[in-house]
Amino acid sequence: MKKSICLIVLMLTASSVFAESADYQLRVLLHKQHYIGKSAGLAGWWVLPDVTVEDNEWKSLVVAGPLFKYADGWIEVMGGAMIPEVGENDPVVNIRVLNKKIDRLGLFGDFEYFFEFERFYFFVMASTPLTLSGIECEVGIESENIIFPDKDDSYGIGPRLGIKFPWYKKASLCCSYEFRNDTDFIRNYILVNF
Repeated sequence: MKKSICLIVLMLTASSVFAESADYQLRVLLHKQHYIGKSAGLAGWWVLPDVTVEDNEWKSLVVAGPLFKYADGWIEVMGGAMIPEVGENDPVVNIRVLNKKIDRLGLFGDFEYFFEFERFYFFVMASTPLTLSGIECEVGIESENIIFPDKDDSYGIGPRLGIKFPWYKKASLCCSYEFRNDTDFIRNYILVNF
């Protein structure tokens, strides 16, 4: 457990040090799945896209809807809204998919269409488990992209490293660096599943 805590501290510290050359972001994600039977249920997400922003720029993505489980993963089809601290809500349809059909490879996709401010957002990730000095980790690659109808699109790709919190295995910390066409970013994700 001490090694895990040291790695978590190192990941957070390294993120802030490297943030000199890129935009630093901290994304908090809360996720719940409730099964009704073996292969269906309800899912919901509450996402704070970046808690480091200032000057009334806070936003929350809140989505919920049906969940479909299959042998090697799940699909969530949800609706909701991006809720800003100031301004109008932006309705969204959101599909999230997890597939682990290939041994030791997890594939995740998050596809969102926002109606009010017309944009298509998608995030894709591939990762594999890895043990570092006895610590269970996950290493992979991610790509976050936004397509706009009336301005330049935003896209990027980069590596990611994740670790489960040793005191709560349903929560994890991930650190990523994305090389982007606009502004590179370093992002820490804190994901909590209930």
